[in-house]
Amino acid sequence: MTKKERLKIYENFFHQINLHCIMMNSEKIGEAVSLINDWSYAHRVGNGQPSEYEQKKMVEKKIERMGKFT
Repeated sequence: MTKKERLKIYENFFHQINLHCIMMNSEKIGEAVSLINDWSYAHRVGNGQPSEYEQKKMVEKKIERMGKFT
């Protein structure tokens, strides 16, 4: 996944969060916060035990989930 692809996913994800805030859809806002928590955890899980490649794949998996958030 390129930086440009990640940026596009993040931008779309943030726009979706904003729309759910406007519509006061607390269920979807909670889902978004959960995705953000999972993404953050993927960056620090394993205390350095996974390889750099494995860590990158864990993070990319969470980013892909953000991309599917609607």
